[in-house]
Amino acid sequence: FRGTSMYASLRIHQLKDYCPRDDLWSLMYVFCDLVSGGLPWMSYAASKERAACHKLKERIHGETENEPHATHELLQGYEYHIEKAKIERENNNNNDDENSVGPQLEVDERLPTPLKMSEDARLVELLKVAFDHLRGLAFCDMPDYGLIRRSLLGFLETPSQDDNDKLMEIAWDTSDAAKNTQSSTGGSSMPQWQLHDHDTDLTDQLFKRAEQLAEGERVEEGKSDESGKGQIPLGLQFRVAQMEYNAKHSKTIPVHIALHDWMQASIPILYGKWDSRKYEKGGHRRDDDGYRRENYLRAIGQCLRAAEKFGCFRDRSIVYEDGSSANRRPITASIGENSSGKPADLALLSRILFGLRKARRCEEGKKFAPPPVLSFGSN
Repeated sequence: FRGTSMYASLRIHQLKDYCPRDDLWSLMYVFCDLVSGGLPWMSYAASKERAACHKLKERIHGETENEPHATHELLQGYEYHIEKAKIERENNNNNDDENSVGPQLEVDERLPTPLKMSEDARLVELLKVAFDHLRGLAFCDMPDYGLIRRSLLGFLETPSQDDNDKLMEIAWDTSDAAKNTQSSTGGSSMPQWQLHDHDTDLTDQLFKRAEQLAEGERVEEGKSDESGKGQIPLGLQFRVAQMEYNAKHSKTIPVHIALHDWMQASIPILYGKWDSRKYEKGGHRRDDDGYRRENYLRAIGQCLRAAEKFGCFRDRSIVYEDGSSANRRPITASIGENSSGKPADLALLSRILFGLRKARRCEEGKKFAPPPVLSFGSN
């Protein structure tokens, strides 16, 4: 036996040789787990009862004698599976029959209502077709990847009828168009992160005032325009410098402080409007010219490298004081128009990391910008 009882294919439980068929079989189990929240044998897999998992998989796929397939059970949901396994164990203890794992509880009044998707004949048939195809494959047979793909995509064709079936939608779009839309609305969709016991007097207005004073001094002294040098705003420069300082001293800076400073730099870089004419060298760039933005790519790389110094902030202490889930840090985090009332800190962290990596791949795929056109005056 190779693998885990949770996701191993039925053929692996039957000690058949491992082949591509089994990879797809496991993939289908993972899909069912994600879309419904659990699998019928999850409680038995957790307690390492491999024989019970084997028996359940045989029955669900119609390989138990005189019993039809029960593919719909793959979509009944976490609460249903947990309660059903609990009742089965109670019955087994009363009957002294450790191998009694079957469909006899389908009408037990103690069971919670299964997810409505398990009663959707179309969705159940999509899974059955995929699993029947995999069941029919021998060791040397090539799976029909198109069939598996169509079965999975079939779940997207119609929305779920049950509020309990609905998954939280996350707008992962971090494209330039999305950024420009956010900027044009005055930053109403800009995510927010604030650690309340780490406030600072250094505000955006203060940095803008400093930039205005510096510009005034340049004009008075007759110095040339600095716009072609490709400098990001002073406030963002400060936040990036603070973030890099923390990364260089990652052994001594508390991780929740480092995360706060990292957020203050990463959020405006990822979601703010990047003015290519001002922030990129040459002063000749346009936001829609389609060429690589070197300074933007450099800033993204700085954010990702700083996060790596702190293990991408996987430590529980970023959110919980003393590692206790009862003591959340005083963090205010919001994701755009998020109004669910639930803590959004960890979801926001995941989104920012994902967005930075996506933005880096996008920029790296672009061509380098040509140099500015030089013009010479005639004599």
